[in-house]
Amino acid sequence: MANMLKKIFKLFKTKLILIPIAIILAIIVYLDFNIRTTFDGKKWSVPATVYARPLEIFAGAELTVKDLKAELTLLGYQFVSKVEKPGQASIGKNKATIYTSGFQFPDDFEP
Repeated sequence: MANMLKKIFKLFKTKLILIPIAIILAIIVYLDFNIRTTFDGKKWSVPATVYARPLEIFAGAELTVKDLKAELTLLGYQFVSKVEKPGQASIGKNKATIYTSGFQFPDDFEP
């Protein structure tokens, strides 16, 4: 009888160890399936459009008047004699006046 109780206890111990392992394995398979279906096909979805064309303008920059006019034209600026509102520019012989439309940077607003 004692021998039979030892066998039953050993069988119970084995099942007690295998059940948590089976549950953990099922959770891993479930999470793996969900993660793969969520991210499958999205790894190469990179935007094909360039959304910005940064141009730094500062004193001493090697930028010709012709290049500056070309850049401003591409950006949709209107060339006027007197700049009064956003989106307008005036380029003289020694001076360029540009009224930007402004942009919200993460740390500051550029008027």
